[in-house]
Amino acid sequence: MKRLLLPLVFLLLTTSGCFSGSSSDVTGEKLWIYVQLNIEENDGIDSDWFYGKIDRGVYEAIQGGDTEGFMVLTELRFWSTDTQKITDYTDQSFGNTATFRREFVATMYELQGDPMKTYPADEVDFGPSDAE
Repeated sequence: MKRLLLPLVFLLLTTSGCFSGSSSDVTGEKLWIYVQLNIEENDGIDSDWFYGKIDRGVYEAIQGGDTEGFMVLTELRFWSTDTQKITDYTDQSFGNTATFRREFVATMYELQGDPMKTYPADEVDFGPSDAE
């Protein structure tokens, strides 16, 4: 029962906008972004690069300097340092949605669309090929 309860609570909180900072920030309109997150670790700063959809109001609040609270990214992709390509992100528990602290945002800007569709094919990892 506890295994089912935790994902359900997380889902309710993320879809209600509670993790997106102030509820006045949430507009319901989503846009594609690129974001670099710098997270302090014991041995320095760890940088991660993500692409995903974010609520426009939350995006504008962060761009305006509001670093309090959290932001939810959906349809998440990441820049793989192993393959040097954009890769689809999927977690067994939460799918391709993740929550991050706003204070970790180092760089963020709006994209014209899904990077898996708008970036050059040699910069995208589409996963295993069906042609094998």
